[in-house]
Amino acid sequence: MAKTIDITVKESEEHLKYLLRKQDKLLQQSRVKALLLIKQDKVKYTYQIADKLKRGRRTIYDWLKSYHEKGIEEYLTVSTRGKRREKLAPNEKQAIALKLQDPATDITTKKVMVIWNEW
Repeated sequence: MAKTIDITVKESEEHLKYLLRKQDKLLQQSRVKALLLIKQDKVKYTYQIADKLKRGRRTIYDWLKSYHEKGIEEYLTVSTRGKRREKLAPNEKQAIALKLQDPATDITTKKVMVIWNEW
């Protein structure tokens, strides 16, 4: 048998609705919706929230655990996975830009540019 949700949402329903409007990322909106569903007594189990929000049950469980342990501010903080590294060195970018600006360039496709850049 599924375990019932045993956390208490401390924020008021009005405050959660305000937070929902304020969020600009879909993940954060989903997290607030999960709390709102609990506050409004529309769900009793994590799988019900998962079905409504189209997320995994384990994801919902992790969200609620995070909310319970860290509070609303940390709960709504979405961590990034780091900065994307550049694939080309600055001198390679400059060489390609110069080659593309040349009116007599023979580069017509990305494949030709990759071959040219490897030389």
